[in-house]
Amino acid sequence: MFEVGTSRQGLPQSDVDPLLNDEHVNYVASLGDDHSTADADNANLYNDSDPPYTSLAFEWLEMTMSAAEEPEEETDYHQEVMERLSAGLPLYERVEWVTEEEAMIEQSEDEDETITQAYSELDNGYSMSGAQSSRTNSHPSTDCPTYPWPSKSMFLTDLLFSSPRLRFSRAQKYAILNWAKELGAKDVPDLRQLERCHERIKKSVGDPTTKYNSTTGDVFYLNDIGKAIAKDFANPLLRPDMQFFPEDAGDGMSQAWHGDKWLFDAPGEALTPMVEVKEKHFYIDELVRCSDNQYFIPQRFIICSDDQQSEKTLNAIGRDVTKTPNGFVVDSKESLIAVSSFEIPFIELSKRSSYPGFAEESRSFAEKMPNPVRQVAKGRVVYSVPLIIFMDDVSGNVSKQWNKHYNIYMSNGSLPREALDKEFCTRFVTTSPHVPPMELMRGVKSSIEKAFKEGIVSYDYQTRKEVLLRPFALFFPGDNPMQAELCSHSGLQSNYFCRACKVGSTKEHKASNTGFMELFNAGAPRQAAETAKEVHQQVLLSTKSGGTEKVEEHMRNTGVKDAITSPIINSVLRKGIELRKKDPGRSSAKLAAHEKALLEEVNKKRGFETMNPLFDLLSVDVHRDTPTEILHTVLLGVVKYFWGQTVVLLDKAKCFETTFRARLSSFDSEGLNIPKVPADYICRHHGSLIGKHFKSLAQLMSFLIYDLVPKNVVDAWNLIGRLVVLLWHTEIESVEAYITTLQTTIQDFLNITAQCAPSILLTKPKFHFLVHLPEYIQRFGPALLFSTERYESFNAVFRLSCILSNRHSPSRDSSITFAYQDIIKHIATGGWWYSESDQRWIHAGHRVTDHIIHHAEYAKLLGLNVMSKGFTGKVMLQRSESSSTSKQKKPSPKRWDTTLTFIASGNLCQNPEELFYTAKCLMAENGDNVKVGSYAIFQNPQKQSSEIGGSLLLGRVIEILAAVNTANKASFIAIKLLKFKDTRHSILNVPTLLLTDTTLVTTSEDVLCAVNVQHDCSLGKCHISRYVPIRHEGEETANTQPLVLHSDDEHFTLNIHSLHNYCLIRDVTPAQLRNFESHSLNVEELRNSAAAQVRSRRKKQQEERRIKDAAKKGELRALKDLDVKYHRNQNDCDKVHLDPDNASEEPQIQRQESRSHMMLGQASNQEDAIIAKQGIMPVNAQTQDQPPGNSAAQSIGASSNNLPMTQSGHTTATTSFWNPYLPPLALPSQAPPLVGNVYPYGSIGYYAPIPVSSLPQQYSAPGNPYASFHAQANPGRGAMPQPPNAGAKRPFNSTEDSQPSPQAQGQPNPSKRRPG
Repeated sequence: MFEVGTSRQGLPQSDVDPLLNDEHVNYVASLGDDHSTADADNANLYNDSDPPYTSLAFEWLEMTMSAAEEPEEETDYHQEVMERLSAGLPLYERVEWVTEEEAMIEQSEDEDETITQAYSELDNGYSMSGAQSSRTNSHPSTDCPTYPWPSKSMFLTDLLFSSPRLRFSRAQKYAILNWAKELGAKDVPDLRQLERCHERIKKSVGDPTTKYNSTTGDVFYLNDIGKAIAKDFANPLLRPDMQFFPEDAGDGMSQAWHGDKWLFDAPGEALTPMVEVKEKHFYIDELVRCSDNQYFIPQRFIICSDDQQSEKTLNAIGRDVTKTPNGFVVDSKESLIAVSSFEIPFIELSKRSSYPGFAEESRSFAEKMPNPVRQVAKGRVVYSVPLIIFMDDVSGNVSKQWNKHYNIYMSNGSLPREALDKEFCTRFVTTSPHVPPMELMRGVKSSIEKAFKEGIVSYDYQTRKEVLLRPFALFFPGDNPMQAELCSHSGLQSNYFCRACKVGSTKEHKASNTGFMELFNAGAPRQAAETAKEVHQQVLLSTKSGGTEKVEEHMRNTGVKDAITSPIINSVLRKGIELRKKDPGRSSAKLAAHEKALLEEVNKKRGFETMNPLFDLLSVDVHRDTPTEILHTVLLGVVKYFWGQTVVLLDKAKCFETTFRARLSSFDSEGLNIPKVPADYICRHHGSLIGKHFKSLAQLMSFLIYDLVPKNVVDAWNLIGRLVVLLWHTEIESVEAYITTLQTTIQDFLNITAQCAPSILLTKPKFHFLVHLPEYIQRFGPALLFSTERYESFNAVFRLSCILSNRHSPSRDSSITFAYQDIIKHIATGGWWYSESDQRWIHAGHRVTDHIIHHAEYAKLLGLNVMSKGFTGKVMLQRSESSSTSKQKKPSPKRWDTTLTFIASGNLCQNPEELFYTAKCLMAENGDNVKVGSYAIFQNPQKQSSEIGGSLLLGRVIEILAAVNTANKASFIAIKLLKFKDTRHSILNVPTLLLTDTTLVTTSEDVLCAVNVQHDCSLGKCHISRYVPIRHEGEETANTQPLVLHSDDEHFTLNIHSLHNYCLIRDVTPAQLRNFESHSLNVEELRNSAAAQVRSRRKKQQEERRIKDAAKKGELRALKDLDVKYHRNQNDCDKVHLDPDNASEEPQIQRQESRSHMMLGQASNQEDAIIAKQGIMPVNAQTQDQPPGNSAAQSIGASSNNLPMTQSGHTTATTSFWNPYLPPLALPSQAPPLVGNVYPYGSIGYYAPIPVSSLPQQYSAPGNPYASFHAQANPGRGAMPQPPNAGAKRPFNSTEDSQPSPQAQGQPNPSKRRPG
């Protein structure tokens, strides 16, 4: 038999059939139940807990086809198989594992020579076969071209099975490997071999998964943060783009290192503490002698440049030092010098005999020397790495069932934004479905602090030297509820709803002029130290008498609620209640004793020490480092709110499904870089849209609703479009001008919101959160840097890791899965790691790294963005009309003198008979596909002429020509020029354009980008008069959809709300059309008026609520006085008499006062009480709870002719809620309108007539139709007619109600009381 590890070679079907023919199958089937044991053994072939079974038949196949040595004796394996089947033995033998140590001992010198020869064969393009490849390569050397994998097949299989976006179950892996073997693939690895290879590689690179115990006793697993950033440093794809020093880029800003926090606010000890100049290390807080014999103490390092394109220099901010007879004296003012002037570090100066020390007044500076990091570094260069930490709750299921997990991801903040947006650069840290999020954050804090204190040794790919890394937290992106928890804030529904400032108060204050005005500006900033004191105060209040009320009041008045401390406070409150129950009394001595016992309980639980772990994390101010996130606050916030309000207005105008839908279907999205707008989906599921839909709507809504909604709503959408463009800036040329424009746009938007829906500013805190965005952009860089879209996208990868877990230990399983995925990504992309066995830094073999470079499909599996191959001017040719039915791939060429380009230019081509192909699109300079008929921004080909415009022009592409000899690149592009009008559009407030007759011819290098231009339908009065067939399943159907037919081809508008190419759109727009004036002239008056509307509406709502409550109380009192009497007549039918004057039947009367009160008390719908008071039948649709035969609810004030008829000719009035204990109200067929003639027993019961004498006076007043109608409906005390469905089955789920009614069984129906 072969040993474990032998690869099975696949065979042609002809070689397999002799062993697996029909005769053999029939023979096995004839053996019957005697072979159930064998079948059970065979079914356990893939049991993870047992060693594998080796098929004798497959062993024979392997021996006949393998390149290994032939067996010495021939064996008839077919006969052996038949003998085993006859004897009832299994077809498979259990093979014992051969340990790695045993395999190493058994290897001989001859085998070593075989290994060397096999490696050389691999290097020459061959692979080892059979038993040799799988056994001898279990520990390949670093010289192996596929190291750390023993073979190429093992590498590719491992790479496929470890892909983040393509997950395989264990059964699928078995099936794929067996499929490959059956097809004859060489050197297919066994799954257990692959798993052993996993463990060996993980052990070699380092396992980052660590177990943590939370303070609440829960267990979770976390991938070490230090090891993650060490991989980034040693990776050739990431290391060249990293930057570790803050940069002053002048007026511009584009990256996180341009933000104020990294530049100014972060403490110096958290930033990179040293620089290397001429192979000497200079640390902060250490004395340095410069080249001009001056002395200096650097305190932080910074890169300076006039703008982002000029040469950058590294400088130091610190203090000048003067040498005096009394020692060195440090200047009190900071100064800036270039680090290139550093000459001698402190470690050398202090050893010189001439070193005088520091004067007494500068002794505090001397105490910091030498920098303690110098000793930890041990001669290595030290870098500080900023971290972006994201936390969110996400479902671990792919299905709709919610399976909440709290996840934490991380990004390396030293990478540029372009790299951060790649899935490859997002790191999984931890997850847990049962551990509270702040406990997970405590584990993250512990990992950061440990790595910062001890340092992480890594390999610098650029310098090829060891370095020491120290991580620190930069900011914490996330949605608003999670960020509120990070800040120990009580959330968006509290009185003080903002986590960043102290704006807010009671509802009354916010509705006042002063409180309403405060919502438009940032309030007093919150401080982490103050929040910690408030949490401490809440713990102290929990020990006092009446602690529950005091703690709740404190939370309402401060907006502070700490998730870590809350369980402790609740425990102390429960303990206090127990103490006061055991020892009641209000004496001061008892209160003091209780308080002392509760303080001991707090100290036992460390209540004064255990709180938000981020309060004391270095470089973190939670209230300033949780920036307002634009996905949830803007797209899923204010844009979503306005979309909902606009849909309501369009529905009321009855144009949402007609005009709006047709305009949305007709919208031209060319130049927006978005997919075709799904008009049908957006209109059909307008309440279930997601972020990408709102991003598209923000760019196009104002062009669709210009005449369908009020003017202020159109203005609001115009401002939304401008706001979204500003917030999605990737680069900011002038921070000061940008912040001013952004603040003005936000204030204009809030003002227009106050005009449209003022109350929404009080109920939706996200409008106020917009006010803080300019501050966060200044602090961290463009808003896209702290957007969560990249992390929300990564949730899909997390779900795939969950669904293939057994869910017994989800935190551990996910951490292990992501840890190995990171290892695979690191190795496959050429990353370095330290080998304990070799005692050196190593990397993968060249065949591993080359494979990713030359195979884009594998790079995509690792999360790398693979750019499509293309170049400026690349064209896609138009097919000729006959090419669809023939093999012709290119259209017929045209002569130069027959093209539109020739008419426009004439002599550009010397030969009028030269042939050109016509193309349908070309690639612009920025990569956009510019189609014929679309619009583009291009450079002015007549650079010396200013008659047609400036250096940038805008036009429509009418023809693209490609010379026959260079058919893949455009030669000439004919563009019809668009001219800007002098004023902006009166409704849309965007630049207007006029299509001229001027045609320019340019080259592909001059076409810069595509741009979105819309027809001016408001000027042209365009209407819906075009219908096109609807396509389903790729085919045209008989149904059509309406589209807009444009009335002219001259007047257009420029879509300045486009996020794509916003810089070039701004540059091509004339200067006089770029600036926008404020919409609100008198802001104070506008806001005071909005506040007055809020107060008026709130007062009206309170009055309506008061009336409803009073009506409900009055009806309860009236119903209490009623006597409900149940009788049975000769027909065994339920009857209702509401005649309290009948005293002779007292023995048969059951007083139902409690039941009546109970039934009406169950009424939760206040509208029912108002309707009952007015005596109007409620309008409700028939539901499944109604008994069969009863009609749907009647219209308000409907005549009795519309009521259902009973068998005796009476009408039956019912509600949509069926009460089986009361019969339906029987009314005469000619009854007058139902006004004041019914009275409810509650929202669950039927309406029944009530005597006028039993009702309050207002119901029996003259003129009330109830009096006359009651005489017709109840002529005496006779029984009411039996309803047609009296014996029908009652639609209740209980066993009692599911039985046939007593009437159906011919038995009397006893009175039942519905349980309360």
